[in-house]
Order: sequence, then structure tokens, then C-alpha cells
Amino acid sequence: MTERRNIAEGYCRRSITEYLNFLNIALGSCGEFHSSYYSLYKADLFPEKNYETLDELHFKVENQLLKLIESLQKKKENGDWKDSFV
Repeated sequence: MTERRNIAEGYCRRSITEYLNFLNIALGSCGEFHSSYYSLYKADLFPEKNYETLDELHFKVENQLLKLIESLQKKKENGDWKDSFV
């Protein structure tokens, strides 16, 4: 949930540099979430089936976030980002 808020806040600031910063914060939160549910799984507090399902979803989200960051970094390098809403 925190990841979505960081992504939205970064986008609404309209600066590509700030957007990328908030995306990197979201990526860090994604890793923190992974660490949390992995710890629960290792402590036998989280069923293996649920762990595997959540881990697959986490992997997909993390990879989509990395692709978005990469795409925006290219836009920043090429000057293709527009800072206005118009």
C-alpha cells in the first residue's frame, strides 16, 4: 500500500527527478515488505502456499517498478518528460 502512495505522490509533483526519487522509495518499501513476509515464513508463521503466491506477486510488482524506473530514466536522459499538466 505504501508503494502506491509513494508512486502517486512522486507523479503528482511533476518533476521527473522527484518522481524517480519516490519510485526508488517505493522500490525500497517493496524490498522491506519482502523481508517482512519472508521472515514470517521462515518463523513458520506464514503457510508455504501463501508465501509462494505472495512471492510471485511481489516479483511481478518489483519487476514492473524496475521497468518503470528504467523507462523514466531514459526519458530524463532524452529530455522527453513534460513537467506541466497541459
